[in-house]
Amino acid sequence: MGRDTSASSLLARPPPIPKPGPLAQPRSTRQVGLPNDKTLAAIPPDNPQTAEKIALGQKLFFDGRLSVDGTVACATCHDPQRAFTDGRPTSIGVLGRRGQRNSPTVLNALYNQTQFWDGRAKTLEDQAGLPITNPVEMGQPDLEAAVASLAALPEYQQAFQAVFGRPPNAQDLVRALASYERTLTSFDSPFDRFLAGDNDSIRTSSHSGSRKASSTTSSHSWRRSQATSTGNRERKSSRANARCPGRTVPTATRSARSFPGRRRRNSGGPHRERAT
Repeated sequence: MGRDTSASSLLARPPPIPKPGPLAQPRSTRQVGLPNDKTLAAIPPDNPQTAEKIALGQKLFFDGRLSVDGTVACATCHDPQRAFTDGRPTSIGVLGRRGQRNSPTVLNALYNQTQFWDGRAKTLEDQAGLPITNPVEMGQPDLEAAVASLAALPEYQQAFQAVFGRPPNAQDLVRALASYERTLTSFDSPFDRFLAGDNDSIRTSSHSGSRKASSTTSSHSWRRSQATSTGNRERKSSRANARCPGRTVPTATRSARSFPGRRRRNSGGPHRERAT
């Protein structure tokens, strides 16, 4: 039989593993806007950041040999060129198996309270191991099987020994991956620099848009608060009327007065309106 080149067959194959280009490089901790206190708090005491560990994690992140058939790496679903997603409605794993969800970005994942869409992992270390053993994603029966595929390679033997002082193992594998992922932050944008006081970081037209957005937001917030306040008063008046049938508490007049500039109907005569 010839090779199936139908569209459905081609879409069922995982894309080529991305290369670790400039967008994949660990981000500086001196980015404008980066919350230093939260960043430091996101690093667990038992897995401190080191340059060597981060480099090892980056190498593992782009290595398809972690998957059962060598076709899928972490970067397959978290492509730096696509903001560390894969841009698909649902991700494709080993043997063309299609997942049930799309890939969330890894950018700023260190600040997440939980990982994955359903929050089933508490830490990046937990998160790093689960796709490797997922039968749809990378297909390994367990983390030890993934480690075995790398343990015989001199490059990894030397790297693990240099970073952790021992041969490759499952615990250090996920620690290295998590350390790399903690460097993938997204700050230092022109707007971050503008908020930090650099008025030249964005164009004058953007300044105007920012002011308009701020004004619109304030106006909408005021109207929402007024509407909520009016609704509360009306509900209280309704309850008062229910408690005292012979007493009527007018609410329409106060409702109209709650919004400056709002028009109301002139009760005497046809449909004429006058400003309040």
